[in-house]
Amino acid sequence: SMIRNDVEYIYMSHGIGSVNLMLRKHALDYFDTVFATNPIAYAEIRKQEEVYGLKGKTVLKYGFSLIDNMIKNYQDNLSLNDGNTTILIAPSWQEDNILDLCIDEILQALLGHGYQIILRPHPQYVRHFEEKLKALEEKYCINDDFTLQTDFSSNETVFNADILMTDWSGIAYEYSFTTLKPSLFINTPMKVMNPDYKEIDIVPFDIEIREQIGISVELEELGKLPEMVKKLLSESNYSKERLKEMREKYLYNVTHSAEVGANYIINRLIEMSMS
Repeated sequence: SMIRNDVEYIYMSHGIGSVNLMLRKHALDYFDTVFATNPIAYAEIRKQEEVYGLKGKTVLKYGFSLIDNMIKNYQDNLSLNDGNTTILIAPSWQEDNILDLCIDEILQALLGHGYQIILRPHPQYVRHFEEKLKALEEKYCINDDFTLQTDFSSNETVFNADILMTDWSGIAYEYSFTTLKPSLFINTPMKVMNPDYKEIDIVPFDIEIREQIGISVELEELGKLPEMVKKLLSESNYSKERLKEMREKYLYNVTHSAEVGANYIINRLIEMSMS
């Protein structure tokens, strides 16, 4: 602290993406402690200290309580599948997202194959581009297998979907690590908050995870989406057992991260009060 030397600043991520790619360069330099969500984030922080000559931080192997809460909510509210394959399209609202680049091509590739398609835009996209969404709904409302959802009061559609499709939104990690069902990624231009992220020689979580919990598809290959959907639903590499392994590998302290974080804070308060 610039004012007091008995303050410990703790950073807690609002997502489980890369702290090197998805935060501005040097964003974490002056935090005393970082609650790391996953092993890649842990490695990125240590590598930043090495490359930029920073003072060593306390890096707690913490996890992500939002996903822990979603897992509990999902397990408490399991519903029976009605037999129809449901694909939930949940884009980000960054520049060049699915809705701005390729939503027509996606819907034209998927509609008519017996899938229920639910489009769930980011709340900020609904806020800023309401007219675009109205036009899209009018264009595709003739299809009984298409729904535009702008009510975000429930995670029911997220929980019940068989596959989630997105671009670079963190909802994919939340979905796949909660439901143990696969994600389908569209390779729109990547969101980059730190243009110098390659100075740290570690593959960011957001890039590595795409082929671990699902499949990524190039913009030029959207016509192959029905084939990719069948692959995700049928191959053992995308089974619940496999995705559970990926969850344990890529996320610290699944279902009890809050306890780990709280214990650290309580213990530090006791230590500081006795010093």
